[in-house]
Amino acid sequence: ELPQDESVLWQRYVAFSWGDRGFFQETPRWADLRASVAFVALSGLGRSAMRVEFTDVPMPNDGDAALRLSEEQYRRLVQSTRASFRRDGNGRPQPMPTPAYAAGPLYFEATGSYSLRRTCNDWTRARLTEAGVRMPAWAPFYPAIFYQLGKVAGPSDGGSPWISNIEERRS
Repeated sequence: ELPQDESVLWQRYVAFSWGDRGFFQETPRWADLRASVAFVALSGLGRSAMRVEFTDVPMPNDGDAALRLSEEQYRRLVQSTRASFRRDGNGRPQPMPTPAYAAGPLYFEATGSYSLRRTCNDWTRARLTEAGVRMPAWAPFYPAIFYQLGKVAGPSDGGSPWISNIEERRS
């Protein structure tokens, strides 16, 4: 249901990142983060966005986890992720302009607002919880998610659905 060009049709994996729209639009690297963007994001005053990236091979980091889901859990994870996209009048995800620094990923308007209480990590926790994966009650930072995943998942094998701390990759 996501618009894509033919160059991504052969790719096997899709990575979703939910967060503050202003942060995605204006912050190519952590060093570029402006106080005004951080304030709007942390206060919950901004809109949210979804970054979608297609890849043929996962790029695992140390600490990533391969998570085996049942068909029902996977269906619920997909349904929950889809519900995070803001929709147009025809029910399609609403694309947004791709930041000039970000060739490759697609960006879409998303539901909810990023804040100190609802971070990208807590968004991930909520998606996994809705899928039926045991998660902490709140996960503002990624260690809470990976601690719990360490109890239910194995090391990333590149073939299973996997969870990665993409924040570590932002240089």
